[in-house]
Amino acid sequence: MSPRWASSLRRRPNILLYLIVGNGEKVAFTDGKPVLSPPGKDTVSAIDIRDRAKPRIVVNLSLENSVFGPPINLAITPDGKLALVANSIDVVKDGDTLKSVPDNKLFVIDLTTSPPAVIATIQTGKQSSRMAISRAEIWPWLPIVRTTA
Repeated sequence: MSPRWASSLRRRPNILLYLIVGNGEKVAFTDGKPVLSPPGKDTVSAIDIRDRAKPRIVVNLSLENSVFGPPINLAITPDGKLALVANSIDVVKDGDTLKSVPDNKLFVIDLTTSPPAVIATIQTGKQSSRMAISRAEIWPWLPIVRTTA
């Protein structure tokens, strides 16, 4: 039996279906221990999943995103036109070392362009780590913000 959401997709066959994947490269492992990596290596991939047997990477965007904690920093609007990606953690140089600090960016990706592209960067509160999108799309994004660092 298919999940309920799958039947709604069959009723809308013209919708372009993407899977959005955050590829966080902020932490590497050396000798089994986590080590912070220099910033600028994160990417977000848009994967066309219309043919489930042959998914295809459409674009890899060089885009800071955080995969610290549960994977709830990515969302796609119900109409499939926009993807939202929050970067809740950034890596900065502090003297000779690197440290993680809260970030405040939410990136908006237009999924209707070929290839998908970032169309806006929104400043959120410090360390937004979750988001929700209303079905009515009255409020297309709602980051849940951590106000203390």
